[in-house]
Formats: sequence, structure tokens, C-alpha cells
Amino acid sequence: ALLYNNKGEYKKAEILLKDYLKHVPEDGATTFTYALFLSERQRYDESMEYLLKAARLSPDNPRIFYNVAMMYDFRNDKKQAVNYLNSAIKIDPENSDYYLALLNLHVKYQQINESKTLAKEILSKFPDIRQKEDILAILNQ
Repeated sequence: ALLYNNKGEYKKAEILLKDYLKHVPEDGATTFTYALFLSERQRYDESMEYLLKAARLSPDNPRIFYNVAMMYDFRNDKKQAVNYLNSAIKIDPENSDYYLALLNLHVKYQQINESKTLAKEILSKFPDIRQKEDILAILNQ
């Protein structure tokens, strides 16, 4: 399926993914792959359905929770986006990407107090983070 997708043969890729999931519906990794495939095709409602299913099937995969959060953000549902990013952080508290994504959401939604609190936490937890200057700018606003 991935080879077909890479070659631009999307119908063949989708047939294989759907067939596989029909036979192995509890495969969280492939469910996630299919969700991403759907998102790439701009079939966002279907993608969200499969992302949420993948999160249930693979509750220890922070990347799935990150993608669910981004889909909720795309839908302007900041509460759910924040909740899912917090879940990703709980699963993988050493990955600065999830903290930065959460910080970006707080900034986007003009949540000043949350932004500053999280910025301090990020700088404390990741003192050598590459985005240090941007994070300091948030603190100095």
C-alpha cells in the first residue's frame, strides 16, 4: 500500500489498506497509517474517525495523539487539541516537539498565562532547546 501511495496509485493503496484493516481491525499502526492517508487526500472527517480509533487501539503512541490534536486544531476545537497534546506529553514527556506544539496552540489561541507557564516549563526541562529565543520572546511579552 505504501509503495502504491508513493507511486501515486492512491486507489490501489486504499484498497489494500482497507482490505488489511477488514482482516486485522485491531492494528493501531495501520489504522493510523490509513488515517494519515485519508488526511493527505483531504478527507478530514474520515481521517479523524480513523485517528480516534488508532488512539484507542494504540494508547501508548504519542504521535497518534499529536495528530489527533492537530486535527482538532484544524477544526478550531482548542479544548480537545490541548487535551490530546497533553496526552502525548504524558506518554512521552521527554519529547520537546509535543511541548512546542502545545505552546504554539496556547499562543495561537491567545492564552497568555498558559503560554508563559508552559514556556517556563519548556526552558526548565529543555534548557538547550533550539527555539530558546522564540520561547524567551513569549515570556517577555
